[in-house]
Amino acid sequence: MAKLRLGALAGSVSGSIGCWTFTRNRYGAVARLRSKPVTIDNPVTQGVRNIMTALSRAWGNLTDPEQLAWQTWAKVNPINDPLGDKQVLQPNDAYIQCNARILAGEAPTAVINTPGTAVAPNTFTTCTATYTIAGNLIQLNWTPANLAATQKVWVQAAIVNRPGMVFVKNQMRFIRSTGLAPASPTGLNAKLEAVFGTLAVGLILHWRAYIFDSATGLLSAPISGHGVLA
Repeated sequence: MAKLRLGALAGSVSGSIGCWTFTRNRYGAVARLRSKPVTIDNPVTQGVRNIMTALSRAWGNLTDPEQLAWQTWAKVNPINDPLGDKQVLQPNDAYIQCNARILAGEAPTAVINTPGTAVAPNTFTTCTATYTIAGNLIQLNWTPANLAATQKVWVQAAIVNRPGMVFVKNQMRFIRSTGLAPASPTGLNAKLEAVFGTLAVGLILHWRAYIFDSATGLLSAPISGHGVLA
């Protein structure tokens, strides 16, 4: 899906042309490839659906002051869309975004009914990867080696088979959120195979790592890299 910024050539676009469908959501105009809906059913996607369903229901149980706090928080913490424009999330989206991170991965902690006032954590001083399949040696190594008591390492990744394919943002998938206060390094083999299937020598792994604060649901700025699996 691509986001559009309309101008003098087209003030509004709707409908389909060839394989493209043009529409709008609350954040602006978008274009997407026409396709038949496909339902993906595996343990990873089912886990995500369960978290989203639970949080959507939980949002309805919040008090009015709690929901208002998320509305205020969303206004103060806008997100950047693919065009770099600032967008203010709906308060329920902000609540679900922060708490979905808290519940994902290993060692989930309690959801937060009201947003914190703390800022996002600082990123790693350094973060590098090793790419050896044998011996489960696809690992991330970082400094400082030990994170704070409420922090985790949050990892996204993409697997591609063409060296020239460097724009992989839309192919990045959530891989793992470690336990609390992890020590470097952390392994990725099993988590990668759960999402992408059996790994093979010669494939290219792109990764992006963040420090995640489970007390606030906020992520640091990312550090990223890529390498060939050996």
